[in-house]
Amino acid sequence: MFKTFGLKWVLVPTTLMCLAISMGSARSVAAEESDGEPVVMTLWWVIFNYPENCSDGSCGANDLADEPGLADDKKVKASVVYGTGQVTDEEGKVMLVSSLYPTDADLGDSGPAPFSDGLLKPFGKGLLNVTGANIHLVMRSHGPVIDEYLDKQLTTVVDPGCQAKGGPNECRYIYGAVHPPGQERADVIVFGKPGQVIEGASSTMFREDNGLKAIVRTIVDLEGRADN
Repeated sequence: MFKTFGLKWVLVPTTLMCLAISMGSARSVAAEESDGEPVVMTLWWVIFNYPENCSDGSCGANDLADEPGLADDKKVKASVVYGTGQVTDEEGKVMLVSSLYPTDADLGDSGPAPFSDGLLKPFGKGLLNVTGANIHLVMRSHGPVIDEYLDKQLTTVVDPGCQAKGGPNECRYIYGAVHPPGQERADVIVFGKPGQVIEGASSTMFREDNGLKAIVRTIVDLEGRADN
């Protein structure tokens, strides 16, 4: 998961592990390009609605589930919501645009732990605090386009083309961006590469009275992996 002003998610093959990384030492790297096929990318909103209640003064994986019995005004009220999906172009470039509005939706609880089968699944009540929420944008690669599964590749965490479902594609979270309250622009960070950001990539999030809009421009290698 991400930590305020730093990355707190590091990806290993089946599980998301936590590691605090200082943004101050970030350096730019170019995403590796190859002659592979364009890949499907999805964007997910990870919302810490009341970050002032995060456990250690910043928000990360340990704040996704509030402790049972906690007073309502002490809860973080975290949520994960689908943002959008898109296919990269032939150079691996992609722009992901998503808007998020407060709703009465209820995607259910995160359960005893925020992860299921090593994956962060949608849960919670969405966006409750437009101006004050700490927002982490998470990008997931679903591998090359599979025509019969494309609708699910573009909209789900684990689609039938993923190896976890018996498909041929390696599906994994590869990039992310952190937007604390008041921070409009953020770097796009490589998972598992402490301090590295994607050269030429950017994440911009606009906060308006009625909701949020995110625009992420980045590049992935055409095999759907983070740069080596």
